Amino acid sequence: MKKPILFAALGICVLLFSCRVVLVPEYSAELENQIVQGAKLNDRLYINLLDANPDKRSFQLYADKYAEIESEIHSILLKNETRKKNNDMLVIIRNLDSVFVKYKNHHKSKNTLSDGEIKLNQVYIKDLWKPLLIAESGLKKAKTVTR
Repeated sequence: MKKPILFAALGICVLLFSCRVVLVPEYSAELENQIVQGAKLNDRLYINLLDANPDKRSFQLYADKYAEIESEIHSILLKNETRKKNNDMLVIIRNLDSVFVKYKNHHKSKNTLSDGEIKLNQVYIKDLWKPLLIAESGLKKAKTVTR
């Protein structure tokens, strides 16, 4: 009589402690690196704009850099769209993409930017890259905790 109860209790313990529910995507070192590189490119764009004389801030002079950064954001978005359980990060990336395109189009329509506009854009864009990096880095920490 004791053996069936013992086996049942052992079976329940095995089931309870061997199962784990994963509600977040797997960590990707490649994506984390791509996020860091994208943020660096974006920051460099604004640093270069600030270093340039106001008459040398024409959108056309920086169009290639804008395109490079925008394609990097789209690449990060595409890679995240293929990951399971990734809705929160998709919201962050889409917000980043939306604001980046808004700032790019503003520069394109004005053809130049003041120091104040550049500094504000730089700060706001950095504040959009940061949660994306924190989210991906958090997955690395979650991975080490669950092992």
